[in-house]
Amino acid sequence: MKYTRFISQGAKLAGILAAGTLSAQAQTAPGVTFYGVMDAGIASFSRSANVDSRLTKVNSDASNSSVWGLRGSEDLGGGMAALFGLESMVSLKTGDSSTPNSSGATVSGNPAVSNVTFRRAAYVGMKSESYGSVMLGRNYTATAMPQLVNANGLPNNAVNTGLVTLTAAQGINNDYWNSNMVRYDSPVFSGFNFALQYVFGEDPQNNSAGSGYGGLLSYTSGPFKVVGTYNKDKGAANAANTANPRADVGKSIDWWMLSGSYDVGQFRLSAAYDEVKNDDGRTASNKGGAANNVWIDSKMWTVGGNYAITPQFRLGAQYGEVKETWTDTKSKQTVLSAHYAFSKRTNAYFTATHTSNGNAPILPIYGNPQTNVSIPNHSVNAFVLGMVHRF
Repeated sequence: MKYTRFISQGAKLAGILAAGTLSAQAQTAPGVTFYGVMDAGIASFSRSANVDSRLTKVNSDASNSSVWGLRGSEDLGGGMAALFGLESMVSLKTGDSSTPNSSGATVSGNPAVSNVTFRRAAYVGMKSESYGSVMLGRNYTATAMPQLVNANGLPNNAVNTGLVTLTAAQGINNDYWNSNMVRYDSPVFSGFNFALQYVFGEDPQNNSAGSGYGGLLSYTSGPFKVVGTYNKDKGAANAANTANPRADVGKSIDWWMLSGSYDVGQFRLSAAYDEVKNDDGRTASNKGGAANNVWIDSKMWTVGGNYAITPQFRLGAQYGEVKETWTDTKSKQTVLSAHYAFSKRTNAYFTATHTSNGNAPILPIYGNPQTNVSIPNHSVNAFVLGMVHRF
């Protein structure tokens, strides 16, 4: 009997220890999330660059970018955690997850990476509740993406048409993501937070060639939020320039942006102003850069807002101007958008735009790729009926 009781008690103790071990493992095991956003619609344009007649097509990403990714973290104890992220684009037009042009931040405008799977994020880092987070790798910049979100006035975080279209016309799309980056994000202190980033150029002939740095300062008080950012990108060697591949080394791009928003209940209002300076990047034949993925000497301002007619149905509008500063022409865009939420994860939208372009053209509706409707010195009317699903 004694032996039987001893064995029984030992089995119970072993069970308790095993349960405790499994519980500890469950608490420290990394949590991985698979997520995505899918956006597609039917878009129609009053004209294209090739012919003065209507163009209708399946359009990906008019409202939000279509992406899928993995992110995760592991609790290391003491308020510390390890984290990682991988994120890829996907075109719902073709199923393609690569792209010939990807954000890279060079003076010449040549993308730093192309045809890569995880073009939007591929990083690892550490996070502390008290000290903030540090991430290493390719990542969203601290300077561009937070501004796009804060300056957006359209419903359901629909930043692409009406805001990405404006900043992409300036070349700021070259700083949506960066490779070879170290990024630090602070905790929030009495409504304030800041972020810093540094991009390594990795040029063996010149440590600063192709490098860059920037920062963000943000303040939130109830429904009000103000965000200021500054970014500097230094010229990299350009193998495509066979005559002088190092012509851009030593040159630089500087841009800054200030945005504000008021977001409470049924209302959201937003506004932003920025300036891109590419004085050193000018040449006699290329004053201020070209229109696609190249930095433009320019200033932009925008204002937008939306209102909930019902909890499911929101109406929004965004207006913006891009003024290229070498000949002082303006490109203007007006966006009207209606969004209906079927659920927290699925919504339908109708967006109509009028775009009147100068020398730095704005896309009438965002899509990837869609340069055939980005037409300098012409006006284009467009609309898109689409849906977004998040998982």
